[in-house]
Amino acid sequence: MNQSHEHIVTNEKTYPMDRKPGLGGLSDAEIRRIIELGEAGATLAEISERTAVPVALINTILMGAGVKPMLVRRKLREQRIKDLANAKAERQKRPSPRDEMILALASEGKTYQEIGLLLGLTRERVRQIVAKHDGRAPLEVRQERRKIEDEKSKQNSALVTRWLRDHPGATIVEIGLALGMSNGDVEGFVTHRVRHLVLVPEDRNDLRFKPHRWTRAEILDAIRAAGDIESPLSYVRYDEIRAEHSINGPSAIRILQIFDTWSAACREAGVQHGRRMRGRYTRRWSADEMIDHLATFLQQSTAGSLDSYNEWSRENDAPGGQTIRNQFGSWREARGRALLLLRSLWTDPRDDDATQES
Repeated sequence: MNQSHEHIVTNEKTYPMDRKPGLGGLSDAEIRRIIELGEAGATLAEISERTAVPVALINTILMGAGVKPMLVRRKLREQRIKDLANAKAERQKRPSPRDEMILALASEGKTYQEIGLLLGLTRERVRQIVAKHDGRAPLEVRQERRKIEDEKSKQNSALVTRWLRDHPGATIVEIGLALGMSNGDVEGFVTHRVRHLVLVPEDRNDLRFKPHRWTRAEILDAIRAAGDIESPLSYVRYDEIRAEHSINGPSAIRILQIFDTWSAACREAGVQHGRRMRGRYTRRWSADEMIDHLATFLQQSTAGSLDSYNEWSRENDAPGGQTIRNQFGSWREARGRALLLLRSLWTDPRDDDATQES
């Protein structure tokens, strides 16, 4: 006896079923509707009420399609419970207005103790709330801020150092105006390596010393005059000839401050330069030459003390520190004059006079 088979198709799935009495009375669309309701978790009674199909026939169709509404409902219920739990956890995770305030204060770097005193909580409770919401620890915030401030301070110190090296003898006020900083900030950014180049206003007002501002032409004329007397011309012999023949010109050390090297000055003057000779005589230094040497020392050194100068002078055939102090009465007086000399290399004399008068 041949058996015919009927296939139930729903949601693009094909469910093979043995043909049973009574199934032939339902259309394919009605059978698909029953199966869809079963897959949605509807009970047999609910499906029967919606489709007007007997419960027994519905059960047969669903069993044939492998659909178990009870199991579906259980899974749906478990999913709803899970969704509710996730929603509750999400609500609990979201910070309350008080917790938001705590997180904001912690992100500003306030300590747990400070936040606790402000809100009436213990230090530990504040820490727990910050950790619960994955907030930033105040210590971490302060360390990062300090690191940024330290880096900025280093950059500003380097900027002040470069500017002061190029403008020795400047005051704190002048540095601040040039670099757009407050006087207090400049004080903090001036390192010990260039502090000796800062001219203190009190010293500037007390000094009655105005260095002669030699023009480039005057300097070159003085070198040519000495070169006419002796050639090649070393800078040691230049100073000797200048003193012996009363040549109107700056000392050799002052020339080096302007031209950097003796050979460069001689080349520009059209004079053959020679090597310096050692140990030819016992030198007597003029007051201007002492200040010239002291100014050169301040430019090259990272300190301005008498001991530092003495060490430098032994290596550079310069007058001793005690000699300079005896000449000017104090080391402070001599150093102030040297700074004023260095100022004259980059300032306009009219600006300096106006500033001193004010």
